[in-house]
Amino acid sequence: MLDEQGREMHKSLGNYVEPSQVITKYGRDVLRLWLLRNTTWEDAKFSWKSLELTKRDLNIIWNVYVFASTYMNLDNFDPTIYSFESIKPYLKPEDKWLLSRYYEMLRDVSESMKDYKVHELANKVTSFITEDISRFYLRLTRKRAWNEANDPDKIAMYYVLYQALKGSLILLSTITPFIAERIYQDFVVDNLDSVSMERIPEIREEFIDKEIEEAFDLAKEIAEAGLNARAKAEIKLRWPIKEAFVFLISEQDRRIIGTIADVLRSM
Repeated sequence: MLDEQGREMHKSLGNYVEPSQVITKYGRDVLRLWLLRNTTWEDAKFSWKSLELTKRDLNIIWNVYVFASTYMNLDNFDPTIYSFESIKPYLKPEDKWLLSRYYEMLRDVSESMKDYKVHELANKVTSFITEDISRFYLRLTRKRAWNEANDPDKIAMYYVLYQALKGSLILLSTITPFIAERIYQDFVVDNLDSVSMERIPEIREEFIDKEIEEAFDLAKEIAEAGLNARAKAEIKLRWPIKEAFVFLISEQDRRIIGTIADVLRSM
């Protein structure tokens, strides 16, 4: 364990931090997540700032579950009466993208754990929830939750979100057991006595779609380029623009972006 300057921690140097100090300030889950995100073959460089960033990620994860449970409870959503087969006809491109990202993450994590690469599990699961779900999927789909009617479009979104979150929660329980158990008891409808009794979800290869992931990656690049162009022209985000031109370098790019044109317009 090293300090921020890369020196070994020693009481004689005055840079030693007791684990109890960290636990008192941030809790056990923050300490566990921070430690397990470090690679197993490198020294860990301790800093209070890195712990603060880890706490921020756990807060994002907590807020994702609060959002999902709040709206699902308001609509009395019961995931046990639906299946992927029943909601398949109502899946939108963003739903298919999230399912692809989820099952790809699940597959990658399963491979990582065969080689005892716990740090890859910790990083991939937290990144999936904070980046793919919180910062992207929910931003695209939250308006569907605001629809008062229990239409198939909203049910499909709820079901996809529920399955992705439940599976992620099971994985998360191996690195942050306390917050995972707390959320599990409140969020999971068909729950067991403990999240630790759950089995790793089945990997459904049919939902892994590299083409739709490529399409969304391209859409993100276009959206980022648009933001940069706005900044350069000093056009604020709240100011509408009449039209925008997108120049793509290949016919393949033009084809795949056409499959999610509506999503691109909403970004």
